Amino acid sequence: MDKTNRELDQELFDLIYTPTVEEQNAIYIQVGRFFQTWATLESVMNTVIAGALKAKFEHWLIVTANLGVAEKIKIIRSFITASSLSDADRESFDDAMIAIDKLSQTRNIIAHCMFFPDPGNRGTIFYNVKADKKLKQVEKRISKEEFEKMESDMLSYSVKLNDLRDQLMTTQAGFQPFTYHEQGQE
Repeated sequence: MDKTNRELDQELFDLIYTPTVEEQNAIYIQVGRFFQTWATLESVMNTVIAGALKAKFEHWLIVTANLGVAEKIKIIRSFITASSLSDADRESFDDAMIAIDKLSQTRNIIAHCMFFPDPGNRGTIFYNVKADKKLKQVEKRISKEEFEKMESDMLSYSVKLNDLRDQLMTTQAGFQPFTYHEQGQE
């Protein structure tokens, strides 16, 4: 059964005004650590783009500062596909980028939604409003363990992308020759 606006308002009020300082600090630490680790991952993504382009420091800073995460993921995936890396390496790096893309969706929820301690200090509740066809409020709970796993995954992806950058910078890996195809051909 759908909750009334008054019931939702009361739940929101209870979440905002009843947590202890310790509960609030715990989620601020979780969210802060998540974003610090995400910033590390995104910085490494920037260096992959720079390495593949063999760009000067100032040039890649300008380019990557003007790209959103979705664009960076598309560019890196295109570099992977166009590279002369082994099929196994291309698949492995692309799988990592797909996982990063999925993780970026969670990152967007964490970045753009109100959040509060999950009662019982089990994690964090994010309130996301969706307005596609029907207006609805969606709760996403992320436990302490889920935050820790995401942080660990992001650090692993950072290491993997450092390896990708290094391989793309070498002349051996480089890129496959590119030719234009006539319209309608792949």
